[in-house]
Amino acid sequence: MSVATLKIIRYTITLLFGVISTCAFSGLLRTKKNIIKVFGIFTFLGLLQGCIGLCVGFEPILIFYPLHTHLVLILILMAGFHIKVLNALSYVLISYMCCQIPAWISSLFSSDHGKWVYAEYIVYILIAAITLYFIIHYVSQPLYELINSSMQMTLIFMIVPLTYYLFDYITTVWTQLLYTGNYSVSQFMPLIICISYLLFTVAYRNEQVKRMSAVWEKSILENELKEAENEIDNLKVLDQMTKMYRHDLRHHFSILLHMAEQGDIEKLTEYINENIENINSITPKKFCDNEILNLLLSHFEKEAQDIDANYHFSVEFPSEQPLSNTEICVLLSNIMENAICALKKIPKEQRIFELKVKVFHGNIILTADNTCKDEVIIIENLPFTNKSDHGYGTKCIMSIAKKHGGFSDFKYENNMFRLMVVIPLIH
Repeated sequence: MSVATLKIIRYTITLLFGVISTCAFSGLLRTKKNIIKVFGIFTFLGLLQGCIGLCVGFEPILIFYPLHTHLVLILILMAGFHIKVLNALSYVLISYMCCQIPAWISSLFSSDHGKWVYAEYIVYILIAAITLYFIIHYVSQPLYELINSSMQMTLIFMIVPLTYYLFDYITTVWTQLLYTGNYSVSQFMPLIICISYLLFTVAYRNEQVKRMSAVWEKSILENELKEAENEIDNLKVLDQMTKMYRHDLRHHFSILLHMAEQGDIEKLTEYINENIENINSITPKKFCDNEILNLLLSHFEKEAQDIDANYHFSVEFPSEQPLSNTEICVLLSNIMENAICALKKIPKEQRIFELKVKVFHGNIILTADNTCKDEVIIIENLPFTNKSDHGYGTKCIMSIAKKHGGFSDFKYENNMFRLMVVIPLIH
């Protein structure tokens, strides 16, 4: 086999390597249908290069490779697979950089005479196959996830392959500057690698912090939901006890009648007061048609009364709404607990709390106002006090509103903390 034939094979393998690795990074090798399309892209680019080579020769193909191959490949990824331009550019540049692996290793076996003249091409094909296998099975998926994680990560990942791409073409293809031995030229890529490493370290650390924060907040919300479910169960038990009291009223009346017949007014009065106290402690007050809301508001009304707060509840809650009972419990419990906690820190005569729930223009509007001693600072729509509060409750409120396509808003002025939650009835 002639050296010219080996060069053509190597050139074809390089094109195949570039197309397959680019598509692997793009996540296109997951279905058989896409794999067939990938080889269709390879065939198209091969025919395009063949036509250009027959018309103008082999040398112009290398010079204008960025236009007739790389640019075309980027356009195919964008038009045919709806990949973002920045991502498509990243995949092509990284693939081009990976071609350096078989190229460098095979150069160690280069020879101009004897049987070793074929070694470079054989090693190139072998290393290209091994590298491609490693990319497809171990590198493509992590790289795809990192590039698609954020715009920042995409830009960071592009620095080295983009610089290498331009450096390679400027110094080896379009000129021979790299082979002049100039120190600044030869040390340029190590400089870029160093800078990119430092930038990547900072960016990766920031992404990890964001990810850990998201996991942490999710864990908090899950714990809140579990606690809310337990609270709902407890409230239902109280409701069941109320129903039992109603069922047993005839027995109480019989006892009262017996005491009246005996003329024991003292025991009669004591028995009535005892039962009134028990019934009041477990009987939920009706604020609206929602059973869970009535149970919750009755519970927190008792807490507001215990601290002598000046409170007012106005609730118009629709029968059909997107929130689950657990979410209602988490939402109201956090709002009420935060308010009660704030009111306990101020004198009794200043304890004011008002809760309103109504439907307005297809939205559930919930507002809560309470006096507050500690100054509240709003940062990125999250309230923080000068105490050691962690803001778990407000994050849960925000999370529930966001989940249903709504929003939450927090304000603090004139020692009054105001919360508003808006949740669309139809999401």
